[in-house]
Amino acid sequence: MFELPVQGDCDDSNRVTKKVATAAEELMAHSQLLALAAAVTRDGILITDANERVVLMNAAAERLCGYTFEEIVGQKPARYFQGPGTDPATRNKLREFIDHREPISTEIINYHRNGTAYWLQLNITPVKNDAGKVTHFIAVQTDVTDRKNAEQALKSQSEFLEKVSFTMPVQIFVYDLLEKRNIFFNRNKASVFGYSADEISAMGANFLDTLIHPDDVIRYRAHLEGLAQQPEGVVSNIEIRGRHVNGDWITVHCRNTVFTRREDGCVSQVLGTIQDVTELVMSRRRLLDLNTQLEQTNNILADLSIQLSDRAEAAEVQAQELAASRAELYRTNQRLELLASTDGLTGLNNHRTFQEVLHRAYSASIANRHSLSLLIMDVDSFKSYNDRFGHPAGDDVLRRIASMLPLCVRNTDTCARYGGEEFAVILPEASVDDARVIAERIRTTIAGADWKLANVTISIGVAQVAEEVSSPSQLVTAADQALYHAKQSGRNRVAIFGDITSEELQATRVNASIEAAYSECLHEIVLQQESDLMERMGESDNSLVETYDATITAWAGVLELRDRETEGHSQRVTNLTVQLARFVGMNEEEVLFIKWGALLHDIGKLGIPDAILHKPGDLTPEEFATMRKHPVLAYEMLRHIEFIKPAIDIPYSHHERWDGSGYPQGLQGEAIPVAARLFAVVDVWDALRSDRPYRKSWGVEQVLDYLRANSGSHFDPRAVSAFIAMIETESRINAAA
Repeated sequence: MFELPVQGDCDDSNRVTKKVATAAEELMAHSQLLALAAAVTRDGILITDANERVVLMNAAAERLCGYTFEEIVGQKPARYFQGPGTDPATRNKLREFIDHREPISTEIINYHRNGTAYWLQLNITPVKNDAGKVTHFIAVQTDVTDRKNAEQALKSQSEFLEKVSFTMPVQIFVYDLLEKRNIFFNRNKASVFGYSADEISAMGANFLDTLIHPDDVIRYRAHLEGLAQQPEGVVSNIEIRGRHVNGDWITVHCRNTVFTRREDGCVSQVLGTIQDVTELVMSRRRLLDLNTQLEQTNNILADLSIQLSDRAEAAEVQAQELAASRAELYRTNQRLELLASTDGLTGLNNHRTFQEVLHRAYSASIANRHSLSLLIMDVDSFKSYNDRFGHPAGDDVLRRIASMLPLCVRNTDTCARYGGEEFAVILPEASVDDARVIAERIRTTIAGADWKLANVTISIGVAQVAEEVSSPSQLVTAADQALYHAKQSGRNRVAIFGDITSEELQATRVNASIEAAYSECLHEIVLQQESDLMERMGESDNSLVETYDATITAWAGVLELRDRETEGHSQRVTNLTVQLARFVGMNEEEVLFIKWGALLHDIGKLGIPDAILHKPGDLTPEEFATMRKHPVLAYEMLRHIEFIKPAIDIPYSHHERWDGSGYPQGLQGEAIPVAARLFAVVDVWDALRSDRPYRKSWGVEQVLDYLRANSGSHFDPRAVSAFIAMIETESRINAAA
């Protein structure tokens, strides 16, 4: 029978009901706050069920991935978010933690719906019920793309500074005055003292006592401590004696300045450079000896002067004869002045006259507010023409071009031989459009002439006095940069300075500096130093070989500055080719020339125009034919350098194929030099094992399969077998270690 509750029971029931209602209201409020937080947070929140299918995502997550919740609800997010740049190891790690129902925090590359990659800090937490079973996964996504890009930029900058430090011609160091030790020494191949940077760092507080002459240590310490009294930016110099690793005492010049100070103003670190000036000190001593001899000579001359004073009458006669000679000399100078204004080979105005006319024309242009334009032109591939047909034939080309120029310009224009195979035309009161017409007339006249030995073309740079070109030297520089741009764009063309974009101009300047560096290396270091290095230095044959080796390594560095896509390629293939040469039993002399050949295997590309070498898309048949010339260009560059001749096989023949389908000579089988056959295998191995903009690197087994498949067609079968045996032997040794 139903009974009404007593009054006390009713009160308890009401209190419980109110508490439940209050709790429900608080829960609802908390839920609304959580929903609001999820909606406004910048972090993406993605919730999946236990089977990893999307059940909820906030607006930030939608913005990150580019998909709406309705598009991927019930789907597994990995198939939408991950792509080719996502690290497989990170994927496996995620899979492992999710399978074990464990929380994980990691960084991963995801992809937006539009294909754009971005970095995430991903935190995944499993949600379990009262029975301990996982019912959901909550993923919190934080976009860390800016931080990762900043880290990469910092890494690149650090690597760049390390490279700059490595190539500096002087020793750079940082000395800690408080800890009394050297804390930085740039990593040159060998320091001024002959020790490596690591060896010097290991000296610690004994750095000064170990390397500096005992009689100079106290003076040098006082010099360092005295820097604390100098204003910021002041550089102090000192010369001291240092002990080389070979035991010799050398004289070094130090330039030091304050590097860092503590908050109290006390100097804590000193930045300095060290340069070996032993030869300079010896030269000073020799100069002092020469001064002594000069004083003795002056004394002798004084005695002679006394004797000459006794011959005054004879001197008077000689004075009259001298006056007559001076008159004749004056007339001769007048004739020479005329000759001095004309180029002896071409009959055009010479460089000196060109400068004088240009400065006068510039002054008149400014005073009368008239336009002034300048053409600078250069005969294309003139060195190759000289090498092929001889310098007399080259001189004939210059004389014939000089005879054509006056026929292509106006009567008011001035033609000159600027230097070598370069010519210039000064165009007073000519706009840049007028100059363009005249330049094209010159170019087509020369290109269309009947050249008996080989076609001759000319590249022309045009510049006009303007706001950014406001001096004669700037006008020459602008025309010269336009000329260089014309040559880099394929030669036989006219380039206008004002038409070149800032990006193209910057690229032109970079390429010009690279070619200047190459020219300096090739012509000044090799041709000059090869002839007098042994006499000047008095060193052994081993020292000469080391010098050659360092020179060729520097050339390889210049090549890689120009071909940034394959950075590090030359050093990698060189090391591996040397290893393979030793593996097949070559002696050390053969190995040395193989090393040099490998370092310089692509030196011929310095003769390939940038427009072709750096073209992002496919080459046309004509451009590809130009690219295939680089082995021949390498041969022409190196064949005149005596000490490199045994190393030419690789630069000249590394594109030959075993079946005879290669280039430039179409050699087949045993006719291909052994060094080129070995290098061809290593070159393809490194190319396939490296990332390229158009593909990812291949795995070891995939590359080895490719080498086996092309053995007997592209590659010498014995070279492939030896290379694979070397790789497998190295793999076994590494596994055992």
